[in-house]
Amino acid sequence: MKRSFLILGWIALCLGALYAGSLNPVQIAEDGRNDVKRKLEAYEKGNATLEEVTGPGGLGWAQKVVAYYQARTNDISTKQKLPIGRCYAFIGEFPQAARLAQEYVNVYSNDWHGWRVLGGAMFMMKKYDAAVSAYTNAVNQGDHENYVALGLAALAADREDVL
Repeated sequence: MKRSFLILGWIALCLGALYAGSLNPVQIAEDGRNDVKRKLEAYEKGNATLEEVTGPGGLGWAQKVVAYYQARTNDISTKQKLPIGRCYAFIGEFPQAARLAQEYVNVYSNDWHGWRVLGGAMFMMKKYDAAVSAYTNAVNQGDHENYVALGLAALAADREDVL
């Protein structure tokens, strides 16, 4: 009995540490915050592409973008949610990526980039029907470079009609 309580206590401690760690955003220096802000604002104004905002710094950059978002959630526009969602996907946080991409496509439904990010996040969460739907929307809006992902999602969802 005593051993059971010790095991349960250890599990609770580990889960608490994991949960607490997920709530604490990565700290970034002021110059990093300014760089993220500048790139998100350039994207907002149409002066930077999604790839330019999310791609150049790899995983470290994606973590900075996510940390910036976590510290300034209320300051983020709907348009800025797409690159932030893509960065969440880069670090493996697919539910957050899907949520932000969905908020983006609710407003910018004619942008295939948002549908692609949403489809990828749904696929990684094994929500294959939702991935097929999002990828199909991406293709319908002009994404002609992601047919493989659509095909894989269709196979996983047992949607041979899409193939």
